Amino acid sequence: SSRPFVTESATQEIPAGQDRPLAFNPDHYIPGTWRATATLGGPVRYDVAGMQRMLEQYAFACLEQASSQVMAFAAVPNDAAVPQDQAGRLQQAVQVVLAKQRFDGAFGLWSAQGEAEPWLTSYAVEALLRAKSAGATVPEAALEQALARIAEDLEDNDAEEAEDKAAQAYRLHVLSLAGRPRLGAARRMLEGVNDLPTPLAKAQLASAFARAGDRPRAEQAFRAALGAGTRNRWAFDYGSQVRDSLAVTMLLAESGLLPDRLAQLRARLPGPDLRPQTTSTQDMAWAVALAGTLGRSAAPVRAAVNGQEMSGPTISVALTAPGTARNLGQAPLTATTSITGIPAQPLPAGRDGMRIGRRFFDMAGQPVNLDTLKQNQVFVMQLLGRGELNEDQRTIIQQGLPAGFEIIGRLPAGDVPNMPWLGKLTETVATPALDDRYAAAVDITADAPEIRVAFQLRVVTPGNFELPGAQVEDMDRPSVYARQNSGRITIAPAD
Repeated sequence: SSRPFVTESATQEIPAGQDRPLAFNPDHYIPGTWRATATLGGPVRYDVAGMQRMLEQYAFACLEQASSQVMAFAAVPNDAAVPQDQAGRLQQAVQVVLAKQRFDGAFGLWSAQGEAEPWLTSYAVEALLRAKSAGATVPEAALEQALARIAEDLEDNDAEEAEDKAAQAYRLHVLSLAGRPRLGAARRMLEGVNDLPTPLAKAQLASAFARAGDRPRAEQAFRAALGAGTRNRWAFDYGSQVRDSLAVTMLLAESGLLPDRLAQLRARLPGPDLRPQTTSTQDMAWAVALAGTLGRSAAPVRAAVNGQEMSGPTISVALTAPGTARNLGQAPLTATTSITGIPAQPLPAGRDGMRIGRRFFDMAGQPVNLDTLKQNQVFVMQLLGRGELNEDQRTIIQQGLPAGFEIIGRLPAGDVPNMPWLGKLTETVATPALDDRYAAAVDITADAPEIRVAFQLRVVTPGNFELPGAQVEDMDRPSVYARQNSGRITIAPAD
């Protein structure tokens, strides 16, 4: 199915000594596609299992998305609630990240031929370092080349602009994470710590000092991070207020410093309102990683799921049907039931901040009537998207393919020869080679908010099929999107 995976979750509190149902409805999903988990206890109240599964099923793989998978997979151990091989998933994600490493050690956004990404290169290397600590195989040569590039960029950058300052703080953090602190550069940056543009950048500087054993300066930088107040979403570091609150809490917890402030941060962490379906890959990665970090020191809980007693800092159980949990402890117990799968009914049309449309043409530019399609027919589909927020956005526009269609060509940007009726097509950043959909990553701006892409299709199989709706979304904010309704088409046999 070309329908996207969706996750539903419900959180409740089970009083001491009492039972509560672990309810979900498998009928909402196509049989064989869903996985359900019950999570009891743990240091956070948001749906960690659901976020991990959403990252597993994510269809695209730019550097940020692949590194986010690595960050999350490296933080979660194998357990009964994760039926697939955790180590194998982690290793596969590591390989996707490594495939984007350039000749000079930096990383490109979509491929090794892309421009070097200053902030994302450090994010990718942090993910690789954490994956290595979790047991994944990371080639030493690739890691050495990446760390050398980060160290070189640290020395060559004067960090006058906000983007440069954020990238420098991340480089210092990653080098300390690798056991190669640059304390001289860190001290210079600490002199202007209030000029760092985000709470995360300040916390990364603090982490660099903490890992190098300089506790006073680490605490100074952490206090600056905690006193930074709110921040706006910023495309450069893929960040938001939620992401920074998660990441700052994790770095402070890893440092072991300021335990009183850590307790305050933990009390303000997002709860069940942090939902996988509307959360970016960046947010999900730090949410899962933070849960893993805090879970290592969480107090054990005791419960029985469907009559089977178990205990641990967090209890995660794979469910094959709705069940029951009993709290065997002396304090109230948080329980989250989460299910991820392909919905049995297509998602309804909707939009928030974007628009989407599509057109169908034959090879002469005349409109195609989808009710008259025949096997072996070739035609062109055009997708038209538009951002309405009057700001720069990284977007993904996509069209799921009916089982009877296949893509035979993606049309290039600009004016397509012999097809003036398409208009001028938009330059794409990447067009992932997927066989169940057409997809294109497109950067839009406040001055150029429109997306116009097109591709050629061949009708290969007669029959009756679902035609998914086209959709476009902000890759950093899935809640900003537009989606069409699905329909049905009938393809007649060739004459």
